[in-house]
Amino acid sequence: MIFVTFDYPFNQLGVKRIFGPVPESNLHAQEFNMKVGFNIVNRIEGVFPDGALIVMCLERADCRLLNVKPRTMKRGYNGWKIRPPFSS
Repeated sequence: MIFVTFDYPFNQLGVKRIFGPVPESNLHAQEFNMKVGFNIVNRIEGVFPDGALIVMCLERADCRLLNVKPRTMKRGYNGWKIRPPFSS
């Protein structure tokens, strides 16, 4: 289902890049974002008491999850639709 998270902004809205603010102390979020294709574009000091704010950017071309098509969904005329588990 994570495919839908990236399908909506890139394919349905047509945006070129997504920005994500991540606290410097949240290493799990930074690692996940890097695996998806985000890159660090800026670091803003003094935002949090325990560290800086990391600004991450994902370009459409760098999104590794856009080409993964879900098996439990089908493409409709206006986007992805969730299919019932037992459709006839």
